[in-house]
Amino acid sequence: MNHHTLKSTISLSALLFLFYSLSFSQEQPQFEMQHYTDTLSGKLYWNKNVPFSLKLVNPLNNDEVVVAPAQKQEIYFDSEGLNTIRSPWLINPQTKNMVYPQTEVVYKIFADGLPPASKHSLLNAPNYHKDGKTYYGTDLKININTKDATSGVKNLYYSINNEEYQLYSNNIGIEREGEYTLKYFAVDNVGNAEGEQTIEFMVDNSAPQTFHSVTGIDTKNNIISVNSKILLSSEDKASGVADIFYSIDDNKPQKYCGEVIPVKDLNDGEHVLSYYATDKVDNIEDKKVFKFYLDNTAPILSSDVLGDRFVFEDNIYFSGRTKLKLTAIDNKSGVKEIRYSIDNKDYTIYTEPFYLPSNEGLHKVKYYAIDNIDNITGTRGENGVPTPEQYKHLVVREIYSDLVGPSINHHFSGTFFATRDTVFICKKTSINLTATDKASGLQFISYSINKNKEEIRYKKPFTLEKHGLHNIEFFAYDNVNNRNKSSFYCYLDEEPPQIQYTFGIPPIGHKQLKAKEYKVYPSYLTIFLAANDLVIGVDKIYYSLNDGPEQLYIKPIEGFIKGQVNTLKIIAFDKLENSSVEEIDFFISN
Repeated sequence: MNHHTLKSTISLSALLFLFYSLSFSQEQPQFEMQHYTDTLSGKLYWNKNVPFSLKLVNPLNNDEVVVAPAQKQEIYFDSEGLNTIRSPWLINPQTKNMVYPQTEVVYKIFADGLPPASKHSLLNAPNYHKDGKTYYGTDLKININTKDATSGVKNLYYSINNEEYQLYSNNIGIEREGEYTLKYFAVDNVGNAEGEQTIEFMVDNSAPQTFHSVTGIDTKNNIISVNSKILLSSEDKASGVADIFYSIDDNKPQKYCGEVIPVKDLNDGEHVLSYYATDKVDNIEDKKVFKFYLDNTAPILSSDVLGDRFVFEDNIYFSGRTKLKLTAIDNKSGVKEIRYSIDNKDYTIYTEPFYLPSNEGLHKVKYYAIDNIDNITGTRGENGVPTPEQYKHLVVREIYSDLVGPSINHHFSGTFFATRDTVFICKKTSINLTATDKASGLQFISYSINKNKEEIRYKKPFTLEKHGLHNIEFFAYDNVNNRNKSSFYCYLDEEPPQIQYTFGIPPIGHKQLKAKEYKVYPSYLTIFLAANDLVIGVDKIYYSLNDGPEQLYIKPIEGFIKGQVNTLKIIAFDKLENSSVEEIDFFISN
């Protein structure tokens, strides 16, 4: 109703049809429909669902009368929000005449017939949906936000698990695990109540429980072998198990995929298996540990050769007087027996040291030990009896009778020149000695220079210092002291070439400059260069004119600078890169 016209003083009064009966139980309470005046803005808000009447009041004697509408029925405001009641013109209280300019009299009333709108948010906790239910983890907070478009929200109420409704003021924290039903609604300032909203959810604060099981274990001492099987299983009664993680010793945790946990790469000794699980809402189980001792291999075997021998890697070199002694130890379950075989013959139980074959050449000896929990790699052989090759600590030794010394050789590094049966070297040339031995192996190389009786131990390439011919003898020893010898000659040349130069024309005079006298040549002078080496010959000649770049000499030199002193630098190299340098100064006339 936007226009109601009156020509008298008007006051409003409400006919209130609904009464307050708020009951804070699990059922949504009832609220009185009422009017509300905003103290800040002065706006009057009226519940749109409540009828209103007009009452005229005489301020002189407080006489009042209710004005009945012409329609003879209850009157309601027809618009949500702003409504107006109007009298055509404003009257001057003293003259009782119309005020000019004419001013309309307007009463503003804001009608509110719509309840607030609320919505919720579940915060700070991971969630997981399963079987029609939503599970939340720890630290769950519930936020409820509400708005009212007209008179504004007066109160927001909530109830958890059918408890009495209470005022909402801040986020609701849920700490205990279990199933929850949350109900909430809001009421505005004129008594419009929102319909009750309901959500259901589960809170899961408990971590999964994980257990280990082991097959093939000495339960008394928690000793396992590589054939033992370690399995993990976990259960969670709420959101369910997400992942299981495990680590052995200080290794990084890894996800468990339901298979046997591998232990074959672990060292013998004590180990710690740590494991835990997480559920679908990120609850993490406290770590559990299983301590065990892994007896990973059969007993450790050692061999000792009694008599002449040399052991290198897996090979043994010996004489015919040699016996082989075997010893086995096991640091946990103990040794059961030792067996051995020579040249692929049947295995024999070891009782005492035995002779090895005395014929020269390669022999193969195999031996192994069994511990008291039968550590075996692979599967058992026929009738369930393990074959020797299946034992992890099967040892194979190749034994050789060595009667020949090493093969030896030599070569030069750096600059050298070979002609006919002689090798020429310089002081920078390195002499390299090499030797190989296919049996017991090289022990060391030594050498002597010019028939010196004292042998020098060879450690790295060496050089010579004195000019002239040298005789090098060198020797190689293998690991059973067999010796081989060789020798060679080399000539150390440390003398550089001798430079020769020839002016193509005699000087035409002399010139004195700064206390020094120079020979004077005409501008068409030509200079010829040459050099000779008494041992191995000249390789190349270079020259530089007046500090210019060095050039290879291939033809007579000309083109000198007129009217000044010219300086010619000459460098000659022999075939070992020994070099000599010479400079000459002369004056070129104009």
